[in-house]
Amino acid sequence: MNLYTNGCSFTVGHNHTGQKKAYQAYDYTYDLEECSDSLDPIVWPYQLEQHFRQVFNHAKSATGVGRLCRTTLEFLAHIPVEEMSEWIIILQLSQPGRMEFLVDQGLVLSTQGGVEGVNVSSAIEHDDQISVPDPVIRTYKQHSVQRVYSQISAHLSDNQQFLEQFKNLYILVSELEKKGLKYLITGMDPLCYGRGGNPLIPHVRNLWDRIPDHNIVLTMTEILKPHDWHHVYDPCGHPNELGHQYVANYILHELKTRGYLNEQ
Repeated sequence: MNLYTNGCSFTVGHNHTGQKKAYQAYDYTYDLEECSDSLDPIVWPYQLEQHFRQVFNHAKSATGVGRLCRTTLEFLAHIPVEEMSEWIIILQLSQPGRMEFLVDQGLVLSTQGGVEGVNVSSAIEHDDQISVPDPVIRTYKQHSVQRVYSQISAHLSDNQQFLEQFKNLYILVSELEKKGLKYLITGMDPLCYGRGGNPLIPHVRNLWDRIPDHNIVLTMTEILKPHDWHHVYDPCGHPNELGHQYVANYILHELKTRGYLNEQ
């Protein structure tokens, strides 16, 4: 079996070694510009590596479910139908304030914490198709971000952010179910599932209730909750190596419980 993972820094890590991660067995034509090419070996996908022929970790730091949905669907579009059964898909949701917008010339813009107090320098890298000098790119990105946010900021309530979060999740789960793929959905924390914040309005809650939840499992902070915080997290709030080990063990148990991974 092959393992595909996607998410944010809770999946790709934040302490990259600079070692390049090669996908020797991966010969599909796919542009990896949105995939981290360096390795943080402690993260849970690589702690599961021994159970798979290969691990394709498509996660990227400080990104949200908009990117998760877009890049996962792009990846699946490049997998031949006859090879779908050879993949297990594990997706880690981020908080709904991390939204993504497509604007002029295919630029993909994102904010880590919603519109309020946005740092325009946090925009995701530009599309490589745009061949203009870097200073021009940076200036263009900043103006694009400011223009987009000025247009939409009045409408981005918490419920609107959750609505966009659940729309993306609904699309993802529907596609995974339609293709008959083996998959799990986890998250950074319960807020990714709409828990722990202000009550959701009925319209948003109804959308969440429409999403099949039989493969939605505990979030990473819920997995680590029984353990002492200082033992399983780095000072910056990311899981440390032991924390990722607990997450990997939990994920492995869920895979085996569902019969997704049958090892001799």
